[in-house]
Amino acid sequence: MSGLIKLHFIENFSEGDTDRQLVAMKEVFEFTGPEEADVFYLASIFRLQEAMSLRAQYHKPIVVYCWDYYLWKHNSDALWQKYATFMKNHASLILVPSEAQRLRLKELLDIDSVVVKTGIPLYEAEVSDGNFILDPVRYYPEENQFWAEDAAKELGIPIVHSEHQFSKEEFEKLVATCTFLTCAYREASTGGLSLMEGLYLGKPALVSNSPYMGARDYLGDNGHYFQYDDFGDLKKQMWKLWTTRPKVKGKIPTYQEMANSICEAIKTLLKG
Repeated sequence: MSGLIKLHFIENFSEGDTDRQLVAMKEVFEFTGPEEADVFYLASIFRLQEAMSLRAQYHKPIVVYCWDYYLWKHNSDALWQKYATFMKNHASLILVPSEAQRLRLKELLDIDSVVVKTGIPLYEAEVSDGNFILDPVRYYPEENQFWAEDAAKELGIPIVHSEHQFSKEEFEKLVATCTFLTCAYREASTGGLSLMEGLYLGKPALVSNSPYMGARDYLGDNGHYFQYDDFGDLKKQMWKLWTTRPKVKGKIPTYQEMANSICEAIKTLLKG
C-alpha cells in the first residue's frame, strides 16, 4: 500500500465492513488510525463530535462529504448549526453529491465545495410494470412535501410512498415493478438514490426542475421534469408519463468512480 494517501474514515472504520463505498475506497486509500493518517474523512453529521475531537487533538486536514444541507435544515437546531460552523471553520475540503448541493452551501454558508457523484447500489431484478408510481424519498418539511401523492390522487393513479416501511427485498421489488418513480421536492441533494436504481432497471423518473434538485445531475436527459412551483404542471407531466410509459437506460455512477474522484480531490488538497 506504499504511496497511497493514509486516510482515517471517521464515519465507519471497520476492516470487516462491507459497505460498498468503503470497499471501493480501500482500493485507492490506505485506511489507518488517526495517529498515522494524512487526512480525516467525515461522511456523517452524526459523527460530528468525534470529528471535532480529532481536529482539536491532531490538527490534520478534514474532508467532509456533505450529503445534504437544505434550507429547512439551516438554523433548524443546534446540531445542524454546529455542522455548518464546523464546515465553515474547520473543513479543509467539502465534497457534495450534486451541483444542487454545491449551490445551496454557497448560498447559505458562503463556502465552496467540489461535486463528487455518489456511487449507486445496483442490483438485478425481474422487471415488470405493476401499474403504480413509487415515491421513495422520506417525508421532510418543505413546500412540495405531499405534492406527488396529492397529484396522483387527483389523477386517480395508484402511488406508493415507501417511507422506510419495507424490507430491502420488498423495496427492490417495488423499484423493479413500478411504472415510474418520482421525487416532487424542490430541494434534494440527489433526489434519492432509488431514482438511479430505477434508471438502471429501465424505470423513468419524474422530478422537479428546481436548481436545488440534485437528481438532474444523475438523470440528465433520461429524466422527466416538471416546473417546481407549478402543481398543475406536475399533474400534467405525471399523466404524460403514466399514459406513454417510456423506456429508459442511463449510465450509473459506480462506487469505484466515486472513490477515484474523492482520491483525486484529496490529492489536490494535500498538494496545496
